[in-house]
Amino acid sequence: MAYATEADLTEYLDGDPMPSHPQRLLNQASDDIDELLIGAVYPVDADGVPTGADHIDALMQVCVLQALFLAPDPDGRKRQYSSMSTSNVSWTRATDASGSPITPEFSARAYKMLRLAGLMNFVTVGRG
Repeated sequence: MAYATEADLTEYLDGDPMPSHPQRLLNQASDDIDELLIGAVYPVDADGVPTGADHIDALMQVCVLQALFLAPDPDGRKRQYSSMSTSNVSWTRATDASGSPITPEFSARAYKMLRLAGLMNFVTVGRG
């Protein structure tokens, strides 16, 4: 189940065009969020669904942001390219010290929202 609905996405877009396959993007974004939340500690119900209104709202917003981040390349196929051009438009990805493209899989803004909502509080166990 996605953390956001197509209605949430439409509201966020505020008249901007809807990306293709919005439900698929929202589902994929929710899977990405679930991966980031492994080990996170926050109140949930018996089904593992967050119960705090602030957490529910934050997850909806993060899901929308992540879906829009994924929209241009939902399968990550273009991550292998460091530069692209078409017609009069070209762009180059940032690279690391070795010259490899830096290809984030998660929206930096969405990640920041998770942290600010307290959803990235991890419990660590020391080695004893």
